[in-house]
Amino acid sequence: MKRIVALLVFICIILTLGACSSGDREDNDSTGTNVSVSVAKKGVFVCNAYNHYLDPDIPMPNSERLDTSYTADSVYRYYKWNSDEWAEEYYMSLEKSGFTVKRMRHGAFAYNADSYIFLEHLTSEWGLTEEDADEMSIEGYSQPKNTVGISREDAMRVIPTESELLPIDVTPEGLYEMTGGQIFMQPEYSFDDDEALRDPENKWYWPSYYYIVNATAVQLDTASIGVGDIDGDGSIETCVLSNGPTSGVFTFSVDVYRDGKAICVGQCYNVEWQDLSFTERGGKLCVYGKASEDDEHIYDIALDNGTVVLSENGKPIDPWIQGYYDYNI
Repeated sequence: MKRIVALLVFICIILTLGACSSGDREDNDSTGTNVSVSVAKKGVFVCNAYNHYLDPDIPMPNSERLDTSYTADSVYRYYKWNSDEWAEEYYMSLEKSGFTVKRMRHGAFAYNADSYIFLEHLTSEWGLTEEDADEMSIEGYSQPKNTVGISREDAMRVIPTESELLPIDVTPEGLYEMTGGQIFMQPEYSFDDDEALRDPENKWYWPSYYYIVNATAVQLDTASIGVGDIDGDGSIETCVLSNGPTSGVFTFSVDVYRDGKAICVGQCYNVEWQDLSFTERGGKLCVYGKASEDDEHIYDIALDNGTVVLSENGKPIDPWIQGYYDYNI
């Protein structure tokens, strides 16, 4: 009899431990309903570029590849544009490799099940110098072979898009493990704004990026994402650098999310132009700004009653006030 009682107690303990371990992603509130809980881990994580991958078997143009040492963005490749006939030969080579090619007035968009290629003919009309004119810009993406997290199909269900093309995972290494979130590139397309020019040649394609966590998609307009406990409450926030709404005046915002829920979005700051990114200083997430080789800035990030506060050397930066620079918008 004692053995039976001991066995029953052992089974109850195992079941209890199993129930506790299942609460890593879900928990029960007072009503017994499953509610989402934080999947983010403690610490600081910084990424300032997406994890682009391009299948090496995709054919490239038969032409001189131009120097791209001035940019660290490996997603772009540039080739000398020889002629329209040369470009057509390249498009046909892509089709022979299994791609569908949509030809447009200033380039093409090529795709198959796992890869997307944005092709543009860069000319002097784009403001390039005579030396840089007549180039083919190739922006290519392929779905990585081994990924973690949600599938492309699940990602597309939460991305607000009318595209029929599946997104591609470009999550930087370590972001999913840190936050439970992923970044996807979604190909989008549209026509020229002029109604009279709505023909196939004026259809144009571009990549959009989304940070997805807890079935919530946040659209990104820069590649900089930082993760850390910026309000000191013991749980981490995900911060995204975004461009401000102005033209002629340099503004930016640090948009803050917690497990996909917006905490503060659109709180803009106006400083002199700087190349901005996230960095870590003293175990804290900060914004790094570089205006020139001799002009660098470190901005501390904090939250005050749900509002982002930036400061440099302990001095808070005044937020940009909507309307003050309306003449430049």
